[in-house]
Amino acid sequence: MRYKIKKGDGECIICEDVIINPICYYCLKNHLLSWIFEKLPHLANLVERELRNLRKTTIKAQNNCGICGRPVKLCVKCYTQTITDALEKDYPELVDEFQRTFLL
Repeated sequence: MRYKIKKGDGECIICEDVIINPICYYCLKNHLLSWIFEKLPHLANLVERELRNLRKTTIKAQNNCGICGRPVKLCVKCYTQTITDALEKDYPELVDEFQRTFLL
């Protein structure tokens, strides 16, 4: 049986791709902050601020996190791209490792 996906069914609010591996802001933030704190503890506040800015939206989520069940509005790629962009400015040597670790 084939399923038709209609516009708005589980899409990322930024890139509009269908979210196939839903991980919420909170679960991803915990993993990201653990990694950042291990590498560069002073960047934890920057990462948290960037992710918080992404989380602010009034659009209703169509997906739930596969870890905790909270609503998911953004795909992992869009979450992590924000952090990649921030790292590229000041810490380009960490970008490859970050992408290998978090781009699922």
